[in-house]
Amino acid sequence: MTAEEKWQRFCITYQSAAYNIMSDRQHQVTEQQAIEHVEKIQAGVERDMLIALVKQAHQSPAFDQQDDKEKAMEDFKAGKYQACMAKMPESSEAQNADIPTAPAP
Repeated sequence: MTAEEKWQRFCITYQSAAYNIMSDRQHQVTEQQAIEHVEKIQAGVERDMLIALVKQAHQSPAFDQQDDKEKAMEDFKAGKYQACMAKMPESSEAQNADIPTAPAP
């Protein structure tokens, strides 16, 4: 798998993670709990990007109504793949990176 393909897979995971991070936010998972979970990932640009997502999600309100929670999760996820692809590291960095990937939900 090329570095670009690895990054694309990470970006798919990143978009899914955005949805899950906002879901956690809507279900009262604290910012600190979410960051502790993300910190289990190997240090690097990917982990930094996920921590930034957690911080961004916690700037949004937690809603009471399920419809509002679901809208917040979908809205937060929107555009994350494209934003991630725009941050692709230089080829030499990406080739050496151990980019975490997970199947999309």
